[in-house]
Amino acid sequence: MVPPSAEVREAQDRCAKLDARASSAFSGVQQFRRQQQAQGLVIRGDILEAMNRARQSLSQAHAALSSRDLPSASAYMNGADAEIARLEKFLGR
Repeated sequence: MVPPSAEVREAQDRCAKLDARASSAFSGVQQFRRQQQAQGLVIRGDILEAMNRARQSLSQAHAALSSRDLPSASAYMNGADAEIARLEKFLGR
């Protein structure tokens, strides 16, 4: 069954918003990482893992959206949302 265009657009909009949040969070983590490195410190591994999981989930969400698999896309977006929220919390946002 092909999902209605409105549902696809809604999912695409949600994914675009997650992309924007992820980009901002990734930039913040990278900036923090550079600051830590300048002081001879290393950023926490769990934060880098969260960033990698968010990237992977977003990539899978985009692939699912391309094939109009909205249930899978939604599940991947939920995963990405959780990881992005974790990064935002780490950054104090």
